Amino acid sequence: MANSRVSDAYQKSYLSLSHNITRSLEDIYSFEYNSNKAYDTFSNELVAIELEANHLYDNLTLNQQSYVDWLSPIPSEAVLFGRHIKNEILGFTQRLERLLSAKVSFEYSTNTLQELKKELLADTSSNQNKLLIYQYFDNRISRQDLPSDIKTHNVVMAIDSYIKLNNRVGAEIDQDKQALLNSEIHTLLNDVNTYWLDRSSSEQRNVIISGVLLFLFLAGYIYWRQWIQQYREAKLNRELFTKEKERSHLALVVEHASDAIIITDKSGHISWANPAFERLSGFQLDEVIGQKPGSFLQGEDTSKEEVQRISASLRKGNAVQSELINYHKTALLIG
Repeated sequence: MANSRVSDAYQKSYLSLSHNITRSLEDIYSFEYNSNKAYDTFSNELVAIELEANHLYDNLTLNQQSYVDWLSPIPSEAVLFGRHIKNEILGFTQRLERLLSAKVSFEYSTNTLQELKKELLADTSSNQNKLLIYQYFDNRISRQDLPSDIKTHNVVMAIDSYIKLNNRVGAEIDQDKQALLNSEIHTLLNDVNTYWLDRSSSEQRNVIISGVLLFLFLAGYIYWRQWIQQYREAKLNRELFTKEKERSHLALVVEHASDAIIITDKSGHISWANPAFERLSGFQLDEVIGQKPGSFLQGEDTSKEEVQRISASLRKGNAVQSELINYHKTALLIG
């Protein structure tokens, strides 16, 4: 079952990676540059995809090396598969990055070209020359066909350079788009998804068969364990019943003892006292609950050295025997 969960986890991880790649490809295809923020967002997505692919490969390698070969839930072919996908994704994201940069460059040069065209038309007063400029913009005539004073104009020369840049970048964008569509990564990710699905299904079948055999083997063992458990519970109940009788007897003895008996918590504060304590000390239990016995029983004739010796023994958890002068509620000595 553990191996099946491992296969399920990797299948889901690679499926998520495939979805992220598809989403980034679609986003960059439709990307139109309008701010650095948008560009940075897409660029960070590509970095995240590379890191995810690297993490999956490193995780596959680490998990395989953590077991001996015949016990490892990660076969060697899965590690090789993961490395191949990691390398292909690196190439794919780099091409996506180039496409993204090219689209930004194309958008920038197009906008610059439009501004230069406006500037050139604004500087031209002749309608005839404006007509020639429009024909030049539409690629119906070349720059050499323009009047000499226009074709040597700095703006026209800049426009000519930007037109060539746009044509070159546009061709690169088309090439990168086609290369991305034809990339092996799409097939690879489908294959790895199928690979882990098949492994998970196979492992689940093995688990079911093993489970049936294990159930048959454990049936007798469970029956025997239940019998043992019932026997032990019956024995424990007898022992608990005996101890409960002893505790009840002890509680009865303490309740009716003629000597004062006080029970305190770990910090020495009174939690219970028997009727003899109330009779001998003059204090009612509800008066002294939560107090330390020495705070109201001891007086000026009480030995401080003996009190310190008792306290030291109790802190160590030792039994202690002592005689100590205590005082009645009416301030009379009681022991």
